[in-house]
Amino acid sequence: MPMELEAANMVDKFGAQAVYGRILGVSEMRRMNLAQKIHQAYYARKNYKDAEGVNNWAEFAEKYPAMNDQLNNAMTEAEDYD
Repeated sequence: MPMELEAANMVDKFGAQAVYGRILGVSEMRRMNLAQKIHQAYYARKNYKDAEGVNNWAEFAEKYPAMNDQLNNAMTEAEDYD
């Protein structure tokens, strides 16, 4: 699990002051928010079923282009770190 996602979960549960001992900066909040969005999009696509009950990523991409773009961008960025 990325640190930003783990931190976001902890901040949601305990609050930023308890986790960090200070107010969060804008860049920290943006990274956490992006990590949460990518995580949600991943599980939305993973669990998406078409009318026949089949996991259809092409149909998901057509119905949810913004989430699909986020996932593709995340995968491209992850490849750059390999």
